[in-house]
Amino acid sequence: MNRRRARLFATLRALARGRRSESGVTAVECGMMASALFLLLIGLADYGGAAWVAIQLRDAARAGAQYALRNPSSTTNIASVAKAATRLTSDSLTVTSSDFCLCDNGSSVSCTGTCESGVPSEFVKVTVSRSYSSLITYPGISNPSTLSATATLRYK
Repeated sequence: MNRRRARLFATLRALARGRRSESGVTAVECGMMASALFLLLIGLADYGGAAWVAIQLRDAARAGAQYALRNPSSTTNIASVAKAATRLTSDSLTVTSSDFCLCDNGSSVSCTGTCESGVPSEFVKVTVSRSYSSLITYPGISNPSTLSATATLRYK
């Protein structure tokens, strides 16, 4: 009992002198760092997921554009090829394709028209898009957001 009382009085005297007990400080610091690292880990996982979806969309757009080199007017088949070229669910993808013509100087022209330098170059453009929901909501970024990729290839 005397030891307890002596320890209590020693603690009270230390507090009166302005010294504080440092027990538990390490646990508090560890908890603060763990929560910060957890938020960082969630952000990295979220960014990695968005990057993976963007890569899948890019590959799908490229596959659709490559198919369109042979069949530029078959928009249904272009969309089917683009959806089959990705690991994403095909129901969640929106695929659009169009063809257009440009002259050598970069001006747009009808594909049946002519350019100063002769025949215009024909291009096909395939765009694949999908909605992406992040794991947490970030300030200034809408959730869900739309990710998209476009591939443009010259075919004539």
